[in-house]
Amino acid sequence: MRTPIIAGNWKLNKNIAQSREFVASLIPLLTDVSNVDVVLCPVFTSLSAAHEAIGDAPIALAAQDMYWKDSGAYTGEVSAPLLQDAGASYVVLGHSERRGRFGVPEPDLEGQAGTVFGDSDQSVNKKLAAALAHGLVPIVCVGETLAERQNGHTDAVVENQTVMALDGIAPELIGKIVFAYEPVWAIGTGETCEADEANRVCGVIRA
Repeated sequence: MRTPIIAGNWKLNKNIAQSREFVASLIPLLTDVSNVDVVLCPVFTSLSAAHEAIGDAPIALAAQDMYWKDSGAYTGEVSAPLLQDAGASYVVLGHSERRGRFGVPEPDLEGQAGTVFGDSDQSVNKKLAAALAHGLVPIVCVGETLAERQNGHTDAVVENQTVMALDGIAPELIGKIVFAYEPVWAIGTGETCEADEANRVCGVIRA
């Protein structure tokens, strides 16, 4: 039986002091929580502080992204070993914003500026393989944009992203991967994805 996961992605929010304060306020609320894995996804600079604040509380940490190489001349990147050293045991991969797919248009990221968010199905696959090799639990995000949904391509997009992420991954490792359905059209738009539809798409992912 699968254990439910509740993961909170902080995106580009909370400095070190705010991260410590949030964790301290969350821990008492989890006293009677069981049969669920709680995961927090702070910014890179707050991982170590959040890890220290968590102590032995039943909270895991996830990084919001990673690079697939362990070290080298890759300015601005963070590797799996460095994330583990900072206290992370999970890592989010292929988030729609890292793929440059935004629910609400970002004028500042039009043209060449937007290539900073350049994750592709191929790079997500490389990151996934590296995360598994180092024992990090990958949370792989898949989901469709509003245009793709309106054109009836939801299942095809989600299936393709899932298949591409798993390319070359040994079958016995698939059970170690978490897939998160992330309808891009419902992020920051005021729209919501109904539970029945989300569960249906999750079925597409599992298939």
